[in-house]
Amino acid sequence: MADHLDEPRMQVTPAWSGSDRLAAVLAALLLFLLTVAFWKYRIFDSGVSPAIDIVSVDLYISHVPTVQYGFEALESGRIPLWNPYQFCGEPFMAVSYTALFYPPHLVGFLVDVPTSVEILFVLHMFFGGLSMWWLARHVGIGRLGGLAAALTFMWSGWIISQNTLPMLFEAMCWVPFTVLMIDRVLLGARQAWMWLIAALACQFLLGAMEVTLHTMYAGGLFAVCRLVQLAGKGVWIPALRRSALLLVCIAAAALLASPQLLPTIELTRLSSRAAGSLTWEQASLMGRIPPYSFLEQAVQNFGFGSVGVLPLIGFGLVLGFKRQRMVLTFGLVAAVGAAFLVFGGAVYRLYYEIPIVGGLFRRPFKFLDIYGFAQALLAGVAIDRLCEWGGSDRREVLRHWSWLLALAIGCAGTLWLASVGRTNWYWPAMVGLLLLFGIVSGRSLRIACVVGMVALHGANVFWTTGNTYQRPLQQPHLYDTRREVFDLIKSSLGDSRVYLSPALWFNPGLTAKQGMLRKIPVSVDYEPLAVGRYQQFFETVSMEGVPDRLSPAYHPFAGAYDLGPGSRWRLMDLTGTKFFVMQVDEPGDRFMIGNPNDFRVVLQRRKTRVFARTNVLPRASFVRRARVLEREDEVLAALDSPTFDPRTEVLLEEPVEGITADATASGAPGEVTIDSYEPEQVVITARVDTPGFLVFGDLLYPGWKAFIGDREVPIHRANYLFRAVRLDPGTSKVRFEYRPASFRLGLVLSAATALMLIGACWGQRHSGASAS
Repeated sequence: MADHLDEPRMQVTPAWSGSDRLAAVLAALLLFLLTVAFWKYRIFDSGVSPAIDIVSVDLYISHVPTVQYGFEALESGRIPLWNPYQFCGEPFMAVSYTALFYPPHLVGFLVDVPTSVEILFVLHMFFGGLSMWWLARHVGIGRLGGLAAALTFMWSGWIISQNTLPMLFEAMCWVPFTVLMIDRVLLGARQAWMWLIAALACQFLLGAMEVTLHTMYAGGLFAVCRLVQLAGKGVWIPALRRSALLLVCIAAAALLASPQLLPTIELTRLSSRAAGSLTWEQASLMGRIPPYSFLEQAVQNFGFGSVGVLPLIGFGLVLGFKRQRMVLTFGLVAAVGAAFLVFGGAVYRLYYEIPIVGGLFRRPFKFLDIYGFAQALLAGVAIDRLCEWGGSDRREVLRHWSWLLALAIGCAGTLWLASVGRTNWYWPAMVGLLLLFGIVSGRSLRIACVVGMVALHGANVFWTTGNTYQRPLQQPHLYDTRREVFDLIKSSLGDSRVYLSPALWFNPGLTAKQGMLRKIPVSVDYEPLAVGRYQQFFETVSMEGVPDRLSPAYHPFAGAYDLGPGSRWRLMDLTGTKFFVMQVDEPGDRFMIGNPNDFRVVLQRRKTRVFARTNVLPRASFVRRARVLEREDEVLAALDSPTFDPRTEVLLEEPVEGITADATASGAPGEVTIDSYEPEQVVITARVDTPGFLVFGDLLYPGWKAFIGDREVPIHRANYLFRAVRLDPGTSKVRFEYRPASFRLGLVLSAATALMLIGACWGQRHSGASAS
């Protein structure tokens, strides 16, 4: 049977006819209805497990509280640059799960966060499916093939598994549209560059940088395949010129999103997850899927790697399909390459050695986003080839090597499942339809078989992916079930902090992020992207159950640290923590019960016990003595020494004018009061009779400035994590203000880029009007 190669065009696909427009409208309507059905039956209604565990944890104890905090701040007229309610302070706009400036998240002003999660899930799944259909049609895949590609992409295992990580899920739904706009830019579509910049900027604003990076990998590979095709037709010079435009678009998108991007880069560089902080062996064990397990997931259609039966059998159908050579090359290279990266073996090791980006996102299975996208395109190509064979002679189909290969793959998968005692009726059903396609004659009957295969494939991915965990919208009471505990704490907390045991994080009503939910400072929290010094400090505090950082099982710091008899309480006291919310009978609880002079029980409810520290360090204090220790490990060791008294001495890491390393002073402590405490501004009054230091127990982080009156004064790193300001005798009103240069520079760059883009759009429109 003769295949043919379409002539590659430098121009984009011609304008759609009336029937094409009608087909597009019908496809959009069908995909929307299917999206709503999937959300209703496979996400919302199938959420039968009320438990909060490692699968659903991010949605509950990170996404909802963080987004709620951000929108509450915006509604009050404040841009939430700083979050004082977790650890000892943390930059807010730089952490994961913020995305306040992502345009679709404006729905958060209209509905509550749990409701917005569900609305945005439906809208993004629909957008991803429709974009995939449009991309398939753009590259010449037929309507049925486009539908198969859309369903595969929308409901692939990896994408659906991210339904509890909304930012990652939403970012992945942008992949088809981004690749489509990249190709349209290369082919000379007039306004495609504007849409490409918008698509990339939205992904940067989402903050899911690993997905954005993988999207650019996929788009870059697609662009290379297109450039090779165009070079073969002798039109490589204009193609290269347009490929340079792609780089400009990426730069413009990054500049537009720089108010989110620059603070994130700043925090990432200072975090425990900075690139290169783990060896390849450690990283590969944190999230790889070995080849056999990967194949098992694919064939049995469950797990992260599930893409349904059609793309797997379709590998045989697409091979040798000359008319879709460019798309086929991309799909095969992307799918196979991503699979080898997912394995976490030699290919992943080569990738991990790439400077900066290689070690930034450590889990090999995250490359499943590229795998699922490529498999979706290949599913569309497979259906397109069957449609092309619709009017061919029966003997030509039955003897065609690619049809025979697809049938052999299908039979092998069916037999393997039977041999291991697995039941998956989609495999024999798909093989039966493929066999029937080859046996029958006539285009109508064969197209009916193809329609049946698409429908069967849709049912396959629909029913084998989904969600079993209840959503926050189904549990509106979740975050308010322990009101009495936190009302008691807030009534006598003052300027101190609260420790919430990680043993309670999966406990309804006591999940992490209580500080952000209830506006109380919590010294422990779940935060995947946190300052690296927190890791060193709090792991030194904990000492119990701390994994060896050289161990392959080591995970980057995410905020969980336990307290017990062996903990370094001298360091813990530096955080100014007064209340400890513990699970009854955990080691820390037993230790506190056994030390009534230091801890007293103030409340007990069921398996939760609240202790109050009897002698709490104030958040702000004045000390007369200072020691300078230039090495970080020396500071941590000295803080734990019995000879160190934080009420009279501060440890610094850099020389201060007028202070020597062995400086000593004595006398009565000064009077220090916190006049006002806002997230981005703190005002403290100190009345002292000798020179010394105001020590403030909040994190020292780039962007914090200190003023005495109208005069800016240096902030020194105090006691490893905190801030210190040199004071002279007398009364001083010290004002700390958070003015992050990364955010302010981002605003300037974003505004300037927006103005330039508006000018470019106006100029293009004006030139187009003149030409017409």
